[in-house]
Amino acid sequence: MKQRALVTGGCGFIGSHLLDILVERGFETMTADILFHDNYRNIAHLEGKAALSKTDIRDRGAVNALFESFRPHHVYHLAAHHFIPYCNQHPVEAIETNVTGTQNIADACVAYGVDTVFFASTAAVYGISDSPHQETEMPNPLDIYGVTKAAGEKIMHFATRGSSLKVRIGRYFNAVGNRETNPHILPEIVDQLKANPSGPLKLGNVSPKRDYIHAADLADASFTLVNHPNTENLDTVNLGSGEEYSVGELVDLFGNALGRKIVIESDPARMRKNDRPHLCAAVSKLHEKYGWKRLHSLQEAIDELAAAISGQ
Repeated sequence: MKQRALVTGGCGFIGSHLLDILVERGFETMTADILFHDNYRNIAHLEGKAALSKTDIRDRGAVNALFESFRPHHVYHLAAHHFIPYCNQHPVEAIETNVTGTQNIADACVAYGVDTVFFASTAAVYGISDSPHQETEMPNPLDIYGVTKAAGEKIMHFATRGSSLKVRIGRYFNAVGNRETNPHILPEIVDQLKANPSGPLKLGNVSPKRDYIHAADLADASFTLVNHPNTENLDTVNLGSGEEYSVGELVDLFGNALGRKIVIESDPARMRKNDRPHLCAAVSKLHEKYGWKRLHSLQEAIDELAAAISGQ
């Protein structure tokens, strides 16, 4: 009998790559996605191979009905509001989706005998540090998004108590690549270069450094955590590259891909008043305990995005 895997937010940036992996590995798959970003296009190539349910995770009855009908063995919970400015502007909606929705998923996992649930957390649960973040650090989020994900982690912790459910928490660092659904820095660079190929790029803060990792690699690492023979009830793992790049360095990588120098023009309107200078993952646990290595370099991810600019 095929193993059944449910992916919440499966039409999203990382979720759609995860569905690709699950289908390729022979899982019977279902995604719960309300298409908030009108992003069915991300899984259109899987039509007939991956089922879609427009289940709102905030609706407890609808979540239970989905679990009752599909009976998943594994659940990958990626559905959330991820874009920090949107969460800051709509805190109640962010809490309802990221916290209440996560509680509904966790309760259904316990009630319906799910074997393992993967919870997509975030590096935003960490405070400010100039050193790579370790999983043992106490959460100290700086924004409402990080707060909701730290709460989601606690919900998943509680779900393991008195149940046989195994929980894997993956703290995603900065995803890059195709199928992005939110206006983060890389889509902004691509859009500006499409509109004005000769530049200059008008950007805000360019010195803060981030840990960028291909969305397909994040999906692969998520799959690895769930399907690894680790028998612990609960484990939390950083999912990143262990390297950090500034926005200015990202622009240089775009220049490499496009074969030209790209000029940056500072735009005060785009400047963030508070922006942490570093955000990098300590990845020894991911590498040594789970034996996982990334498949794509940052330059490869940039090359994919640059191909869209040059019309290739």
